[in-house]
Amino acid sequence: MSEILFTTGTTGKSKGIVVTHGTNIAIAQNVIDSIGMCADKRELITTPINHSLAMRRMYGGIYNSSSVILTDGVKFIEDFFKLLDGYEITAITFIPAILEQLLKFTKDRFAFYNNQLHYIQLGSAPLSEANKKILAEMVPNLRLYNTYGATESGCTIILEFNKYLNKSKCIGRTTVNSTVIFVDEAGKRLTHPPKIRVILHLSAK
Repeated sequence: MSEILFTTGTTGKSKGIVVTHGTNIAIAQNVIDSIGMCADKRELITTPINHSLAMRRMYGGIYNSSSVILTDGVKFIEDFFKLLDGYEITAITFIPAILEQLLKFTKDRFAFYNNQLHYIQLGSAPLSEANKKILAEMVPNLRLYNTYGATESGCTIILEFNKYLNKSKCIGRTTVNSTVIFVDEAGKRLTHPPKIRVILHLSAK
């Protein structure tokens, strides 16, 4: 066992999720491979470190031997941009709520970082289709990702949405250590089911 993460998930009832070392390695590999993380990357993680999204991005950076800069949310806009400049940040992790507030109050200021940043990744919720388009037009040189996952499995599906703006509400492709299968109520694997449950399986390389 590596850690126990507590979450209410979709049920609303608090539960402890047991995570193994192998699972954390598989998730770190998913993060690194899916966004093309390079060793000289300096990623600013704006989400609280007690949230699984921040933890998994931090693990990815550690596993990849690249730099991670942590900040507890974005309370003051000027402090956020000072971090981008002072650490010469090349990547950012957001939850959509933080990014949407920045877009609202800073207008097109992100455009200044079009050649400094390599990518922006978002998780824990979908970014609105309107803000996907705004961001893609503002920073056309960046790779922009929205990820799908869970406390139990981390990043399992990812979409480079600036490439697929015409695919509204698409959640993307599976990550390298993830497999999506469809099963019926008895757990039997199906190929073309009318009603389905989805099971995600992680295995480290």
